[in-house]
Amino acid sequence: MFIKSVARKKKQPFVKYLLKILFWLLLTCLVVYELVFFFIKPTDIFYPDFQITIPVNYEIHGIDVSRYQKTINWKEVKEMQVNDIKIGFAFIKATEGIGNVDEQFRRNWLKAEEQNIYKGAYHFFIPGKSGSKQANNFI
Repeated sequence: MFIKSVARKKKQPFVKYLLKILFWLLLTCLVVYELVFFFIKPTDIFYPDFQITIPVNYEIHGIDVSRYQKTINWKEVKEMQVNDIKIGFAFIKATEGIGNVDEQFRRNWLKAEEQNIYKGAYHFFIPGKSGSKQANNFI
């Protein structure tokens, strides 16, 4: 009767296995970083006059406003122009959560309308709060 000897591969400790995974993950991240930031040209330009970053190669640009911008001079917004870029629309915060209404919404909505700026309203959704109550708040 033959007894076959089987050599078993020694198991690697968990820490060595984890270090190998982390090494390959880091290497992958570095390669992706190089591809994105050195071979692909940036698509956004910061415009100090607007105080925002604007993507290039678009024909229309817009802004997002709420009470945090305080009282907006919509006439100045309409007249602002840098190179060939103007603000063409605004998304205006209307509500948040289940009971908050942005205190500047009504004013922003009416003043943007006066300046013939295309506009849309938005609701800031809060996870964990009732979706139907938030929808009713927005409506």
